Amino acid sequence: MDIEKLKESFEFSHTSTTPLYMQLASFFKICIQSEVLKIDEQLPTEESISKAYGISRTTVRQTMDLLIKEGYLLRVRGKGSFVIPRKLNRSINRLYSFTSDIKATGAVPSSKVLEACIVKDPPEYILGELHLPGSQKTLFKLVRLRCSDSVPILIEETYIPYYLCNGIETYSFERNSLYDVLTKQYGLNLYHATEYIEAVSLKDKEKKMLQCSCSAGFKIHRIASLESGFSFEYTTSITRGDRSRFHLDLYNTPNSEKNIKLNFF
Repeated sequence: MDIEKLKESFEFSHTSTTPLYMQLASFFKICIQSEVLKIDEQLPTEESISKAYGISRTTVRQTMDLLIKEGYLLRVRGKGSFVIPRKLNRSINRLYSFTSDIKATGAVPSSKVLEACIVKDPPEYILGELHLPGSQKTLFKLVRLRCSDSVPILIEETYIPYYLCNGIETYSFERNSLYDVLTKQYGLNLYHATEYIEAVSLKDKEKKMLQCSCSAGFKIHRIASLESGFSFEYTTSITRGDRSRFHLDLYNTPNSEKNIKLNFF
């Protein structure tokens, strides 16, 4: 987008209480989400934007810093600022879902079901994590490729005790949210989850499925429970590292260390 077209497309509202840098940032976000500004496209220089709108370089720099922080732009020293693919941005201070997090970026979430079946003899470690009695070994297994604007982001493998969701294999999880079905059809409301996140090197098969050349990735183990404390979900996700980041707010409070632990080994 050249600077003249930029001037024609946007005007500041000087009566608004929203700071100028945030107004400009919102405009650029709309341009990126609507693909007026495309991936890898370079933005006009900060100096040219400053002159075009009669605003300070500081205001323009605040705009660019905000867009970089939120994952819309990348600043390359000596070259300028470029539009980059949006990353899946997950706040790990709260319970989250893939669908809602992707929608929050302005992208369209989708899923491709790779496997949906009943497993009568699952691995013992999964049974142990779910604390299932010997008489209730049967699990529903769901493997999905989760996408953002049709771009693969992660591979997700989920196990749920079948006796809690008898008949769930009849639902299409390319059209339906798993948590929506569990909540609305079976009365299973996610209340708490424990997650372990570790950096991994993606295997060749995983890179092929995720359509990426980057070897860096994350493995996420989630064990979710109901308000009663009963464990009802075991999920493992393989996430590509070039399209994901995790957001964590840290506070210096007496109880903060109870919620977050880092294990080094």
